[in-house]
Amino acid sequence: MLFYCAGYATGLFLGSTIENKIALGTSSLELIANEENTAKITEFLKENSKGYTVFEGRGSVDRMNMIFIVLPRKETLKMLKNIRKLCDNKVFVVASEVRKYVGGYGMLN
Repeated sequence: MLFYCAGYATGLFLGSTIENKIALGTSSLELIANEENTAKITEFLKENSKGYTVFEGRGSVDRMNMIFIVLPRKETLKMLKNIRKLCDNKVFVVASEVRKYVGGYGMLN
């Protein structure tokens, strides 16, 4: 039983590690930022030819915006690092995997 559990755990670990390295698929990023950081992020996305949508909103203290980005999963980690560095970590980020999508700026159908 011990060898079975060890083999199962090893298989799960190796499988998830390989799957993360391959990184097939699409991710979405939902960023919540103030007006100043929204301008920085959208300028950065334009310079890197990435499509995005901005939703205007209001937070508990001041105006906030939600920036919605869909991009290949391989680019997600690098994009997150760049955006967080650009905004001095003053941006709230939700990342998730996209199963299906149709159309969009710069996306293949």
